[in-house]
This record gives sequence, C-alpha cells and structure tokens, in this order.
Amino acid sequence: MMDSITQSFEYIFPQLEIFDGKTWGIGIEKVSEKLIDFLAHFVQTEKYDDLQYRMLVDMYQLMPKDYYQKINQECCRAYFVGYPNVDINQKVETIRKNETKWDWTRPLGTLELIERIKVYKYESQLIQEQCKKYNLPFFDFSKSIDKSTKEIVNYILKDNNYIFQALKAI
Repeated sequence: MMDSITQSFEYIFPQLEIFDGKTWGIGIEKVSEKLIDFLAHFVQTEKYDDLQYRMLVDMYQLMPKDYYQKINQECCRAYFVGYPNVDINQKVETIRKNETKWDWTRPLGTLELIERIKVYKYESQLIQEQCKKYNLPFFDFSKSIDKSTKEIVNYILKDNNYIFQALKAI
C-alpha cells in the first residue's frame, strides 16, 4: 500500500521529495520526516485505535524517531527490520540468485546494486540505533532471512495477543 502512496506522491507532487525507492538521493531521514505527518494523520483519520483489527503499513521510509515522536503507540505498533551487518557481496549473490523479472534489482548492474546495498546497510544501522534508543523492536535480516522471518512473525503475533496452535510448528 505505501509503495503505491509514495509512488503517487513522487509522480504527482515531485516537489515534496517523497520518493519510492530513491531515498538514497536525499536520505531516508528526510523522506521519513516528510511522510510521518501524512502517516500520523492517515491512521488518526481512520480511527484505527477504535477498531478490533489492525492495519498493516509496509514501508521502509519510516525512521523510529519519527514514529516514536508522532504516532500514538497504543494505536499503531511498528516493527523495524534491516540488515545492518550484511556482507555486501553475499547480499548481491542472494539477490541475483532469487530475483525475478519483476524485481527492481533486475535492471541494475552489479556496481549500482552494490552501491544501493551499501546505502541500505547504512540506513539499517541508523534504524537499529534509533530502535535501541527508543526501545522499539528491530529484527536483523543480515544472516538468515528464514530465521528472522519466523522471529518477527512470532513476535508480532504475541505482541498483538494472537496465539495459534499452528504457530508452534514455525
């Protein structure tokens, strides 16, 4: 959902500098500062805090500091992920091995992909530091994607009081 929203901002209002996939040009912190007011109003307007179900907002442009300062944490929880300790060459290899024709990485040359991974690694380090500072959950996907995915899924379910018998198999 947020990819579509940020792509719409990028296309319709480029002067806002809210970009989807181009944060390395102006920095993830600046994009987060611009998106946080929209996101805070979006979840407040819909009164999600009054509902029994939760909305999932999948976005990488949100910094923990902005979430902590501007979002009602009783209403909306955030779970941060990244790869602050990733081996860059291994990440390139993994991406190339698993990418499909639809992936944004496909048209990139290896050098450009390496540069983007370096930026995402740096951004992951910033996010991890802020999560420590604000006591927010951070999941490191640097080593094992499968293990980290299981950890975050279990954490989210427990954090939201969902206990399922099927999860014991995970």
